[in-house]
Amino acid sequence: MKKRNKNVSKTIPNGRTLQTRDEYFAGQQKYKKPGYEKKGNYRKVVVIDSNDLDDLAVVKLTTSPKGITLDYGNGKSKFRPFVLTKDDEGQPIRTGKKFVENNPKNDFPKYEVTKIKVESFKTSVHSNENKRRVHAMKKRK
Repeated sequence: MKKRNKNVSKTIPNGRTLQTRDEYFAGQQKYKKPGYEKKGNYRKVVVIDSNDLDDLAVVKLTTSPKGITLDYGNGKSKFRPFVLTKDDEGQPIRTGKKFVENNPKNDFPKYEVTKIKVESFKTSVHSNENKRRVHAMKKRK
């Protein structure tokens, strides 16, 4: 029996962290974080899903008190359950100039990625929107 291909990236695992800037996300082109106008890629994001074309679904990490705390990273890592799949030009998020891959040793463990997914897709107020975005990203062309 032939093994089925899964619709996930073969090169970028779930839990991989990327560095970017807030203005590289769809709908946030005009936003410049105060104090970071001249600094490089300051925003960390975690890959929670992908497709076989290496398009990524990511969640931004935050230091906001409204964020949901994760056990990873000495309890300092927090996230808000908004899944993002498009960049500022309306293209799928992929690693490259705007989204720079971090060292694999900084990857989030699988149980933390699962916690982010459960929060984003099941318990969040935005869960239907998040599911719709990921479904559109994973849909076969």
